Order: sequence, then structure tokens, then C-alpha cells
Amino acid sequence: MSKKRNYVLLTVALVALLLVGMVGQAFAAAPPPPPPVCRIGATQYATLDEALDAVQDGETITLLTNVTANEELHITNGKTFAIDPDGYLLDFGGSYLAIRWGTDVTFLEADNLINCLYIDVTESCRVVFEGNLNLEYSVGVSYQSEMTINGNLTSRDSSANQVAYESSLIVNGNVTTQGEWGVGVTVTEGSSAVINGSVSAEGDYGVGVIVADGSSLIVDGSVSAQGSGGVGVFAIGTDTACTINGNITASDVGVECFSGAIVTVNGNVTVTDAGGVGVFCSGEELDYEEPNPTGFSAIDEFSRGFAPMAQALNDQVGPFVRTQVFVTGNISATGADSIGAWALALGQITVDGTIAATWERVLINDDIGVLDESTLKAGYGQYSDDPTATLETITAVWVKAAAKPDPEPEKKDELPPTGDALSIAPLVALGVSSLLLSCGVTWTKKRGARD
Repeated sequence: MSKKRNYVLLTVALVALLLVGMVGQAFAAAPPPPPPVCRIGATQYATLDEALDAVQDGETITLLTNVTANEELHITNGKTFAIDPDGYLLDFGGSYLAIRWGTDVTFLEADNLINCLYIDVTESCRVVFEGNLNLEYSVGVSYQSEMTINGNLTSRDSSANQVAYESSLIVNGNVTTQGEWGVGVTVTEGSSAVINGSVSAEGDYGVGVIVADGSSLIVDGSVSAQGSGGVGVFAIGTDTACTINGNITASDVGVECFSGAIVTVNGNVTVTDAGGVGVFCSGEELDYEEPNPTGFSAIDEFSRGFAPMAQALNDQVGPFVRTQVFVTGNISATGADSIGAWALALGQITVDGTIAATWERVLINDDIGVLDESTLKAGYGQYSDDPTATLETITAVWVKAAAKPDPEPEKKDELPPTGDALSIAPLVALGVSSLLLSCGVTWTKKRGARD
């Protein structure tokens, strides 16, 4: 009995000792709490998500170390606040940033946002990036949202920076897209964009800017799309307006303008590829299809190369609407078999400088442009489909450099002076003047026919 009791007590003691050891080991193995990665004022947070849940209007989330997002970063708290990297990196790790539901956020030190695929801002949000923004793909701003970038916007891959559904984008710097099929800026569905710098689509088949569906775009600098198949400006739709305060340089087409849009280029338009077109302007009401699985919008796909021009040429059934392009500088198409200015179906092109091309300087509909005897724009030579038409019904190209000189006023016969010394100088001058005037008119008509 005594031995059995001792055995039980020994067993209990061993079990208790084992439990104590296990508990001690468990306490010894417990990891320390993670260090904070950011703060709001004096309050520190272990994760950025915790800080985003806690932040209030007017506050700033400040990083305390480099932070890597393990998945997509969604900011949907509807608050007005700022995120300050404070010299550290906010690494998206190849994921994206989404901002929604009325959130108003300012990112300080935007250069410190790295490895971000794209940024999607939608549903009445306002976002400001202080500094340069470098993305793998693009930004998207939609549904009454606003984005301001106080720096350059660079997209490294095939992408289209898009502004849609009554939204706005302001870039106080340059916009560059580097991949094939890239679009510098697409503005659609009643939206607006202002680029206080230049826009460049560097890859093949790129488009500098696209403006559609009653939207507006101002580029306060040059537009370039010099990769193979590049298009500088594509504009389509009534109440669509695009202004480029600089030169346009493209490989295939400098400006394509359709369906009631208005494009103003305060500079030169230059295209370099064989078969290129400096400016194409058509009043044909064109349709483009629904988006396809490539990830680009329908208008992005439709704007590529000569496809819209081919549709305009093949249809020509209407309805037609007055569509206008204004170029304050020169149009130059330097590649083989190139065209300077081409107006079709109520398209109207006005050029304050000259037009140069290796094949035809001016085409009106399907015909070679011939200088009209009269013009609807004083000081401009007119190439049109109907010299008797009005501004609302004419298809025309007006070129200031092709304007015919005003005829000299007819001089009245002068009586020779009286006196002993009769001079024939006035009569000689009158005869020479009449001869030069006659030759001048004849030469001008011949030159006009040649144009």
C-alpha cells in the first residue's frame, strides 16, 4: 500500500514538472510584439491597415520604416488625410492601389511609392500625389473623381492612363508611356485633363492622347508618338475639345479628328513614316465597339493607326457633323507617299503656316485639292468640295500661305504736267504697272491651278 502510494505521488510530481516545463517553454518561445510601422501623431500602429482604419479627417499617417504591402492596398475609409513616407519606402510588391468611396488622400513623397502596378481612383474620390509617379501600367480616374500629380507620370508597360465618367486629371509635369500600344492620356465620358508638360508614347503603335465623348484636354507642351504606327492626337465626338500648346510629332498620323470634335494645335504637326498623314479630319459619325479582353477601352482600341480613317472613307453615308482642326504652325509629312492635310465629309482644316508632303499636300474627300477662286476665310487660300457652300456645309482646307494676293487697286489715267518740259514718266509708270498687274493675275491663276 505504501509503495503504491509513493508511486502515485511520484507520477503526479513528474506530470507537474513536465507541465511546468512546457508552460515555461511556451512563455520562452512567445515572440515579442511586432515593431510599429507607422504612427498618427504620437500613436503607433503595427500595420498600415490599422492606421488606415483609425485615421481621422485632417490627420497624417507617417511611416516609421519601409513598409511592404502583402496584397492590394484598398483605401475606402471616406476620410480626408495624408500619408507621409518620411523618407521610407511604401512598396506595393507588384500589387495595386485602389481608392474609393469619397476618400480624399494626399501622398507626400510620391517618388517613394514603388513596385505599384496601377492606381484606380473611383466613386467621388480626390487624390493628390506630391512628386513623380512611376507605375508598371497606368492610372485610372472615374465616376466624379479627381487626381492631381505634382510631378511626372511614367508608365513602363503597355497601358492607357484613363479619365472617365465626369472625372478630372491634372499633371504638373510630363506624361510618358514606354510600352507597345501605350496611350499617354485617354479622356472620355465628359471628363477633363490638363497636362502642364509634354506627353510621349514611346512604344510602337502608341497614341499620345485620346479625347472622346464630350471631354476636354489641354496639353501645355508637345505630343510625341514616334514608335512605329504612332498617332499623336485622336479626337472624336460632339463637344469634344483638344488643345495642344506645342508641336505634334508622330510616325503614322499627327492628328485624327472625327464626329464633331475640335482640335487646336498651337505649333507644328510632323509625321515621318511612309504613307503618313499629317492631319485627317472627317465629319463622319463613327461607331466603335465594346471593350475587348485586352484591358484597353473601346476607344483605345479603335484609335489605332488607320482603322478609323478607313471606316470614314468606306462609309461616307452620314450623318455628318462639322469637325474642325486648327494648326497655327506648319504641317509636314516627310515619309514617302505621304499626305499633308486630308478633309472628308464636313471636315475642316485651317493652317496658318505651310503644308508640305511627298505625295499630296491636300486631299478633299477622295480628290486632290485644287485651290478655289474664292474663299470663306479672308487671308487664306481655300481647297474645298464646293466653293459655293457655307461654313456650315463645306468640306475644306484653308492655308494662309496659299492665299492669293489682293489685286492692286485700279489706277486712273493721269494727265501729263503742263509747261515747257513735258514729262512722260507718269505714262511709263502707268503702262508698266498695268502690264505687271496683268501678268500677275495670269501667273496667280496658273499657280493656283497647279496647287
